[in-house]
Amino acid sequence: MRAQIDDDKTVADNIANGNATVTIDGRTRAVNQLPAGFPLEPARARTPRARALRRRAHRLLLARLFTQPANVLVLDEPTNDLDAETLDLLEDLLVEFQGTLLLVSHDREFSTRS
Repeated sequence: MRAQIDDDKTVADNIANGNATVTIDGRTRAVNQLPAGFPLEPARARTPRARALRRRAHRLLLARLFTQPANVLVLDEPTNDLDAETLDLLEDLLVEFQGTLLLVSHDREFSTRS
C-alpha cells in the first residue's frame, strides 16, 4: 500500500483523496476530525507527506485503509514495522471493524489480544 502514498500531496489529501470529508463506519466526518491516533494533528494535516515524520507513514496507511468502504479486510503480517503507538491504533481499529477479518500473523500476542 505504500505506493499509494503521494509524497507531493498533504497528509489530509493522501487520506481523503482531496475530499473534505471521509466516511468511517457509516459516519461522515470532516477530514480534520478523524479519530484520535490518525496522523492529522492540525499542524501536520496540510504539510506534504514527505515532511511528515516517517513513523507516521504507517498511521497514514491505516487512515487510508479504514476510511475506505470495506466489509472484508485481509491483513498479512500487519504488525510488522509498527511502533507501539501505531500498534495500539491498529488494535483499536480492528476491534471496532464491523466486517470480516482475515488475519495472518506470527505475532501471537497481537493475535490473541485482537
